[in-house]
Parts: sequence; structure tokens; C-alpha cells
Amino acid sequence: MRVQYRMRFSSAISASALERKGVSSERGDENRKIISVNKMLASLQKIVRGIGAWLDELRKAVSRQQIIESPDDYPLSDVITAYLDMRKDGRETWNRYAQEKGAVHDLKDGFKAVSFLSNHELLSHGSIRSTKCFLEPLIASVQYY
Repeated sequence: MRVQYRMRFSSAISASALERKGVSSERGDENRKIISVNKMLASLQKIVRGIGAWLDELRKAVSRQQIIESPDDYPLSDVITAYLDMRKDGRETWNRYAQEKGAVHDLKDGFKAVSFLSNHELLSHGSIRSTKCFLEPLIASVQYY
């Protein structure tokens, strides 16, 4: 006695064979719909990720702008970081070497400023205002690039 086994995917195989011959089948039509829906979902996911990244950048930019416009409301470290980020963003059109050189100068100046401020216990914008006459010689010696 001979036992015959049916292939599990026999309809898929026969549909594929028909499709290769150019004959349209119901299974082939379903597969084409699934493929097109998957492509559409992938493109939508890409768009949503792009919008999310754009919103994050916008949120950061608004936050930096608020810090720079009203530095009294924030710690001095946040104000310095926002200022350095703003300078970095301003160098986007520069070539790579110039961007790196500007970043190095900003880091050096930032470290000097943080060191000076921490040595003189100036941790907020208000404490700097109260010692403005003390800082005027330092401000005059700052070099701009």
C-alpha cells in the first residue's frame, strides 16, 4: 500500500508556477497586496521617525533659545552649554576642518570660563552680575575669532 502525502504549500507552489507563466491567481494577487502594504508601512515608519527626530531638534532649539534669552532662570552650566551649542550650530555651513578648529577653540574657551567661574565661586548669572566690575578686565581681554 502506497501512502501519498500532500505538500503543505502546494497551493503556494502552484500559484507561483502560474504567476511565472504569466497567469494571474488569487494567491498571487493577495501576495502582491501584502507586499505593497508592507512597503507603504515601511515608508510611513520612516516618515514618522523623521518627524520624531525633527520634533526633538525643535524642542532642543527652543530650550536653548529660552536659556539664552533668560539666563537668570537657569544654572550657569546650562547657559554655557546652550551658548556653545548655538555656536556649533552656526558652523554647519563651514568645512569640516574649520568646524573642528572652531570646536577646539570653543572647548578651550569654555574650560577657561568654567575654571575661572568655579575658582571664584560664580555659579549663577546673578552672582556674575553682582561682581561685574570684577569681570570687566577679563571681558576686555577676551579674543574673538
